[in-house]
Amino acid sequence: MNRLFALGSRVWLVGGCVRDVLANRGRAPHDVDLAVDVEPAVMLEGFGAMAIDTGSALAR
Repeated sequence: MNRLFALGSRVWLVGGCVRDVLANRGRAPHDVDLAVDVEPAVMLEGFGAMAIDTGSALAR
């Protein structure tokens, strides 16, 4: 997440991890989904070789 913040992005936790926390299930989520507000090209450049472009053509 530090890298996302360094790119100037805001980050939101979304999906099942939020549901699990709100339902107070007493266990850590198995996965964490994030929503960000940075353009795909910025993400690809900022994460370099770690980035996998799986749909930037679909992003608006």
